Amino acid sequence: MYADGARLQWLVERLDRVDDQLEPTVAEVRREVPVYDSVPRDSLAESVERNLHLAARVLREGRVPPARDVWEAEVSTRERLRQGVRIDEIMGAFRVQMARIQRRVVELAPECDITPAEALALSSLLWELGDAFSTKAATVYRDHDITVAVAEQQARTEWVLGVLRGTLSTADTHRGVQRYRVPADAPLYAVCASPLHDGRFDQVFRGLNSVGTGFALVVPSEGRCVGIVSQLPPDSAGVVAIGSLSVLEEMTSSFDLATRVFAAAQRLGLPGVFSLEKLTWRVAIPQQPELSAFLREKYLGPLESERGFGALVVEALRAYLLQGRSIPKAAASIPVHVNTLRYRLARFEMLTGCSLDDSDAVVELSWMLFDYDSR
Repeated sequence: MYADGARLQWLVERLDRVDDQLEPTVAEVRREVPVYDSVPRDSLAESVERNLHLAARVLREGRVPPARDVWEAEVSTRERLRQGVRIDEIMGAFRVQMARIQRRVVELAPECDITPAEALALSSLLWELGDAFSTKAATVYRDHDITVAVAEQQARTEWVLGVLRGTLSTADTHRGVQRYRVPADAPLYAVCASPLHDGRFDQVFRGLNSVGTGFALVVPSEGRCVGIVSQLPPDSAGVVAIGSLSVLEEMTSSFDLATRVFAAAQRLGLPGVFSLEKLTWRVAIPQQPELSAFLREKYLGPLESERGFGALVVEALRAYLLQGRSIPKAAASIPVHVNTLRYRLARFEMLTGCSLDDSDAVVELSWMLFDYDSR
């Protein structure tokens, strides 16, 4: 039940007198929500005036606009968020203003011949307005929070990539060190990682960013996780490659090594944490495709005429090299009889014209088989 036009108009006109309400409302907001002491007076006064006009309009029209149309909530919320006010404090300040307006309606009702039932209806409108304002403010906050999070992630990613690629100025590097609390004087590892096959990217990402009690700053980039860590990561379900232990100023060299280790480790198709010490000469294979092609032709080309038997010969070679060139161990690992293994190895020597006692041949075969098995 709403008051008729004349009586309601009289109440709204008196309620909407900004000069009467402005300073007391500003003072009450600052008293009830102390953080508003840091909000500039003019900024707070403008929002108080907007909200008073909003309440007067709602009472005059007898309806509350949809939350999406309460532009006053968007303006105030965005401004306060920029000023460092939390969303709960923004809501609290608005509740203080609405409560004051409701009290003022109750005070003016008898003077304007507004009945208690009509005053209650007007008060209910103001409660509905509070809900609409809060809904709009929450939406603005959510969008703002997402925007800030995305911007922060982008800034973090750009800084990490800049450190790894050596493209940051000294000033930008120092700002990032302070912002992300990087132990600038301590040696760090560059890291490059990705899930294995159909593994989950987020698991690898979270695992690297929670490296024990040490420091870790890892970001997604081009389908991989890259960054800097202060200690070796634990075992991983993905492929994790680390560079050399270096100070921040030399992180480009560490990252270059990490990317080369990563390229070699991916060829293994196995999960784990890999380093130059672990892969040694294998790190060079992805950078030497011409040499790999030459060795495949040299050692696998002569086996093509053997058809299916050629694959058995390759299997025998692989077992022989993996087992430290021990005939009994190699035969047991396949498994075949030791004489069968000797025959296959002898057949290889005859077809290729090389000797498995030749150190160069052993090195070349190890290189060729690593490249062959990773294809």
